Amino acid sequence: RSSPQPNSDEAHQVMGQVLQSLERLKEAEEHYLKAVALRPNYWRHHSLLGGFYYATGRGNDAVAAFTRVTELQPDNARGFNNLGAAYYALGDNANALKFWERAVTITPMPEVLSNIGIIHFVAGRYEEARVSFQQAAVALPNDGLVRGNLGDALARLNRDDEARQAWREAVRLDRQALNVNPNDPNTLARVALREAKLGD
Repeated sequence: RSSPQPNSDEAHQVMGQVLQSLERLKEAEEHYLKAVALRPNYWRHHSLLGGFYYATGRGNDAVAAFTRVTELQPDNARGFNNLGAAYYALGDNANALKFWERAVTITPMPEVLSNIGIIHFVAGRYEEARVSFQQAAVALPNDGLVRGNLGDALARLNRDDEARQAWREAVRLDRQALNVNPNDPNTLARVALREAKLGD
């Protein structure tokens, strides 16, 4: 097998990923940018560059890269999901919601439905949050986090019996997860929180 060529966009993409994993971030960025320069209309290079910027806390650069992905691949739900996540990281919930809603019109990904529910919940739109969490819970029947969030939205709507049922199911699912990873701090915290809401 021949060695990677200096003008191969894919070689630069792979080098960027390797260097990023080694936390050699300046060099990683240089390779991602070379990949983009060599093949500017290939969406995946922009997506990986956006992911690099997102992971390194450069939100505005991530938005620019993911925006280019959506321009090159307007039917790619992941591109709009990533763009929404970049805006959310910047604290721009309005744009996050806009692009997450665009993503689910292409492919109703359950994690995106859950994200939409969180935006609505924080804004006090509890019925919209309930609908999104319910859709996510149907798609992710073993996810305690989503089920607990559904319970929270139901409680805000004064649907207390349904809320308690959702919290009980969240506790059951999260306890199952703890059988696999008993020291996961996020799951432990969720179980404690839901048990408290159930009065235990």
